[in-house]
Amino acid sequence: MKTNDLTRGSIYPQLIRLSLPLMGTALIQMSYNLMDMFWLGKLSTHSLAAAGAVGYISWLAMSLVMMLRTGTEIGVGQSVGAKAKKETKEYIATALGASLVIGALYALVVVLLRRQLIGLFSFKEDIIRQEAFSYLKIVALGFPFFFINPIIGAIYHGAGNSKTPFLVNSVGLVLNMVLDPLFIFTFGMGIKGAALATALANFSVSLIYFVIRKEAGLISELHLLRDFNLEKFNRIATWGLPSMVYNVFFVSVSTVVSRQVTSFSSGAFAAFEVGVQIEAIGWMMFGGLSTAIGAFVAQNFGAEDRERLLEGYAKGTIIATAMGAFAFTILYFFAGQLMGLFIHDDSYALMAGQNYLKVIAFCQVFSAWEASSQGGFNGIGSTKLPSLVGVVCNLSRIPLSYILKGYFGLTGIWIAISISAASRGLFLRIFFYFEKQKLEVIND
Repeated sequence: MKTNDLTRGSIYPQLIRLSLPLMGTALIQMSYNLMDMFWLGKLSTHSLAAAGAVGYISWLAMSLVMMLRTGTEIGVGQSVGAKAKKETKEYIATALGASLVIGALYALVVVLLRRQLIGLFSFKEDIIRQEAFSYLKIVALGFPFFFINPIIGAIYHGAGNSKTPFLVNSVGLVLNMVLDPLFIFTFGMGIKGAALATALANFSVSLIYFVIRKEAGLISELHLLRDFNLEKFNRIATWGLPSMVYNVFFVSVSTVVSRQVTSFSSGAFAAFEVGVQIEAIGWMMFGGLSTAIGAFVAQNFGAEDRERLLEGYAKGTIIATAMGAFAFTILYFFAGQLMGLFIHDDSYALMAGQNYLKVIAFCQVFSAWEASSQGGFNGIGSTKLPSLVGVVCNLSRIPLSYILKGYFGLTGIWIAISISAASRGLFLRIFFYFEKQKLEVIND
């Protein structure tokens, strides 16, 4: 596998070259859901709500993926920085083997428990529940590929190569864009067509990675059973577990909040889900930069160059701030146009969605700071503190939403979400400042 040495050279160009394909890859992965939402919005608000509910189950799956992905990026990044090829190979084999097993088990569990999982949202309309069941059963077929694709991407990212995952995932997105309207409308499959298009797109990405494996030397030379290393799995899990716990907790809190939203109407829930997907474009862009910062920090941490590590983090945070300001501008000033792309038959849902985007716009700079600080902490292998901050701040979302909805109605829930998101970024930025002081002392 071709690696990108991040321990020397100009920092700004390296971060930008690495982060742009990462952002593109993240946006592409997010676009699978956006494409489904776009076409399903032309069917009905009920279909949007059903897909939104299943989205939480996919989000929970991504929490498990994040454990493996975070640990893999740290392990591969640090071993590449230390020029330890044998360790790099073991990290890769271990991550791939674990992702295949966990992905298959997760698919089996969600299919068996589909009624209980969808029941958590307390939909009053039976049609939404039935459409959610149909959507979930087909989406679950693609979960093994949904798990392994980000792990292969993480292997490339840790080695400093973000271009290949971007190109491969681009093919998957184009396929999904073509298949969605074809299956939903031309073949008359409705919501089942959206699910099938997504599952096939995920499969196509895995297939392409398999075909080009010889180009990625380390992957082509692997034997998953022989090279699987329990010690490396424990390290991956140790690094990634805090991230997984945070994400699982985040999904749980969001499910509680979504039940509050559903109490207003299914249209409010549909607006919330569409708003979250639109806002997630910003998250994914920030996440791409976070991964780039993490890879940069990890390689320089492995090379024991603390001064360059800190300079890279500082410059990455400047880029993040500019991105957050841009996200604020788009979400606040174009809220109506964005929501109008997805919601056509419910004026209440359209207005609720516009309000959501305008309120959530105010936390975007803080969310960008959260991402840059998360990348810094991940790069040095310190993943517990960011997860703890996330858990505490997200937990505050529940009482805040209960209190504020009494004064502002549905908009009060949006305000609670924005406050909790802003607090995560602010606290992480402060805590990394103190971590930075420690690293400067070590460097001296």
